[in-house]
Amino acid sequence: MSEQNKHLELMLQVTRNVLNDAVHVIGKHDQLCATEVAQLQAYSDVDMRYVVDRASKEGTSFFTKHLPLFGKRLDAALLTGEFDSRGFINRAASKDATSNVLFGWLLNRIRPAHDSSEPWVGCPIAVKLLRQLTYLFYKYELPYSHAQEDEVLSAFIHTDQGLPDEDHYDSQPEDPYLDLASRLIARVVHRFDASEIIPKHGPGAVATGEQPWEKMRFARIYKPIEEYFPFTEWMVPSVNWIVDNFDTIQNTDVLEHATAKVVLVPKDSRGPRLISCEPLEVQWIQQGISKQLVELIESSPLTAGRVNFTDQQINRKFALYGSMGTSWVTLDMKEASDRVSLALVRKIFRRTSLLQYLLCSRSAATKLPRTPENSNIPGGNTLTLKKFAPMGSALCFPVEALVFWALGVASLHLDTGLPLSRAVSSVKVYGDDIITTRENCAAVITTYERYHLRVNTSKCCTTGFFRESCGMDAYRGVDVTPIKIRSVISSDPNCNTVVSFVEVSNLFSARGYSETADALEGIVRKMTTRDKTLNRLIRLIPVISDSRPRSFLCFRRSYSTDDYKGLPSRHNPVYQRAEVRALVSQPVSVLRRRPGWELLFKSLIALEHRDGPCKGPTHDRPTGSVNTQFIPLRGRVSLKPRWCLK
Repeated sequence: MSEQNKHLELMLQVTRNVLNDAVHVIGKHDQLCATEVAQLQAYSDVDMRYVVDRASKEGTSFFTKHLPLFGKRLDAALLTGEFDSRGFINRAASKDATSNVLFGWLLNRIRPAHDSSEPWVGCPIAVKLLRQLTYLFYKYELPYSHAQEDEVLSAFIHTDQGLPDEDHYDSQPEDPYLDLASRLIARVVHRFDASEIIPKHGPGAVATGEQPWEKMRFARIYKPIEEYFPFTEWMVPSVNWIVDNFDTIQNTDVLEHATAKVVLVPKDSRGPRLISCEPLEVQWIQQGISKQLVELIESSPLTAGRVNFTDQQINRKFALYGSMGTSWVTLDMKEASDRVSLALVRKIFRRTSLLQYLLCSRSAATKLPRTPENSNIPGGNTLTLKKFAPMGSALCFPVEALVFWALGVASLHLDTGLPLSRAVSSVKVYGDDIITTRENCAAVITTYERYHLRVNTSKCCTTGFFRESCGMDAYRGVDVTPIKIRSVISSDPNCNTVVSFVEVSNLFSARGYSETADALEGIVRKMTTRDKTLNRLIRLIPVISDSRPRSFLCFRRSYSTDDYKGLPSRHNPVYQRAEVRALVSQPVSVLRRRPGWELLFKSLIALEHRDGPCKGPTHDRPTGSVNTQFIPLRGRVSLKPRWCLK
């Protein structure tokens, strides 16, 4: 069987399971009798035949593109009352069916009996089931084409070239919105002290190509950074090292500015995600500035609990409140990081000492993997950036969040006359997810558009009872967020795939989709039969009913008993506890030899960040040899049998 057919078989099987679960959930919720449940099952069987027919003609795109389109139309109807059923008419539906639209037996529990332009007010459980059916494979990680890559690159270039020049706002008359926003930001970050930052490395790749175990070897001096963060003070472990390596420092390359590198990373079947990798030395300083900036924002009386980076629950909570009919609405920014221009940052941070450090530690240009044919870039495939920083920069997230908050507050105060104290508390920001009040959201959107920021109107929830923010989809006070399957079935499964499907199976079980959870468990056990090692390991994954946190991989079921059938067990006399032999996931590590001064430098920095050099699975693990360490590879896990607490 081809890979494409395997994907299609999985999609059809899981969709059928979710449909069957939906019938039982609705039957239980509406307290239907057996005859009524059987009637719903008949309707779902008709829907499934329609799905099979469409999938046989359109392949996997029916699940990754067309069904999600149905879901987006549903979301729009929850806000506006207008539902477009074109392309989803099930002509095979019987005459006594409640609707000839796909999933009509669920849809009619939501939409009104008569045509109306008002937002839909219906059964939240039906909304939750419909969204689960339509968004099930929206994030499925199928390969994407070169055309999709070119589309992403072209959009990145086009957006950047449409931004204002660096000195654009300097030549403009004084702007009251930018003036108030700059005063607000100055109050938030007035305690920033560059001498107190502790630089660090990020977890991702760098534009200069160093591997994770090579990141303490700084080999370039960038003039903008050197002015504020001298190489011999910020990128060496000690004065002794400078003396011992003076010739090396003398021969270090000196560059006029930093150039990042664009990479396309897998996202899902709709196309890749564009990430900009920063140069090693630039990333080192950026991470230090970012850490102090985030701490200042989250502790300032103006922004604490309003501009968040570590806790998404605040935005999620307000999205849930808004879905109950309160005045809170959610806004979503389009191309958020790519539209915060350098000109805007220069103007809005001009009253702060922080600005000079933001400017010195940004990459002035980025190198593209290739130049699309329809793009006109002077100088080949290197793009001089008009944006402040693309996604991938450590400063992108905190700076854009602060800009969105300050402009939103300025708009509420100047356009609607809200007192500044109320305006400050009426805007909540987490990255590009923004929450404000319904009566004032139009003013905020207008202000954003004035400064080349774009609001994603299709994902803004300003009417009705549907809200979406920070991964929380809420309708009438109910969490209607769908579970989206990302990992793909492969003829060569690995530990990452196994762990992913086990977690997804447990999510479905926790939400009441018992048939779907069992089906995914069967898929996990079946897909490993050809791999003798994985097949042997998979037998150590038990099915348990206990909801307590477990240190090992397991399937959780509400109907199961804690019998740990088939697992070796023992009594540990040292810890005086019962244990079972089960699988534990851990990062895949490589053994690398590193100079002693690198290990010293890394350990000192880790201690300054209060992590400790060997704390947690993401840090280097010593081997007993002074100059060698096991270094975990990001994004890769292995499964190891271990004796674990029962």
